[in-house]
Amino acid sequence: MFGSEHEANWTQQFPRQSFSFQNPLRQNYRHLKALETTLGVPFEHLHSVIIFIGRARLKGEMPSNVTRGTDFVPFVQSFKTPVFSEAQVEAMHEALLTGRLAPTRATQRAHVQHLKQRNDSQARRECPKCGSRMVLRTVKSGVREGQHFWGCSAYPECRATQAV
Repeated sequence: MFGSEHEANWTQQFPRQSFSFQNPLRQNYRHLKALETTLGVPFEHLHSVIIFIGRARLKGEMPSNVTRGTDFVPFVQSFKTPVFSEAQVEAMHEALLTGRLAPTRATQRAHVQHLKQRNDSQARRECPKCGSRMVLRTVKSGVREGQHFWGCSAYPECRATQAV
């Protein structure tokens, strides 16, 4: 496995072929943002760890939260101060179970289809808040000036955006 912290995709290489896959750091970032929103937990209290198993070998310099096998243990143990009480953890667990979609093949297929559509710049996008069409826009000022993003066509009534 190789890739850097800031690359969009990483590569898994075998003797006769290689595969590109989404940078797991970016993927986990999105997962943490979903947890932050769903649970109302401050983002700074959430931590990402990527664990490769089996015969995976990590090439190049990897962040401390990208490990193989049981090498994640020191990373997890580096967080000494408890942030949540047992009751809070139980409440969060219950909230996740309650809000979870049924783990079926249909759910998995729909999720994969959603990811493919999200990564297809030609696909028609719908606003996750109001269902209107999303349009590609450009940031006009600030530090992100010139960068693109998806914005709801119902703006200013709906201000939903998505990263490109």
